[in-house]
Amino acid sequence: VYMPLLFGEPDRPLSLPKMAQYTAQLCISQEFYCFAKNRTSPITNWLKELCQQANKECGGKGVGVIGMCLTGGFVLSLMADDSVIAPGASQPSLPFGISSSHKAALGISS
Repeated sequence: VYMPLLFGEPDRPLSLPKMAQYTAQLCISQEFYCFAKNRTSPITNWLKELCQQANKECGGKGVGVIGMCLTGGFVLSLMADDSVIAPGASQPSLPFGISSSHKAALGISS
């Protein structure tokens, strides 16, 4: 199991105020700008490389990825990678759409 740390710092407890801070930072970050503009987020390139590395190190037919809530949308981009054979997106709720085009955006470049 590979568990990328997208919020917080390793080996430090995550308090509710810190989680709120990280959520606010993420919501105004480049990743969510990309979602709103139908562009692939820069973090998905790193996550694709991690999936490829995990598949290479562990062998097998491919890897599974799970995204929930804040990270659910990243799975949509990861689905296109050959190393990912079992994508799961649960409650891909963010970003909150402002305009109808933002609400319809999948966050994936052509």
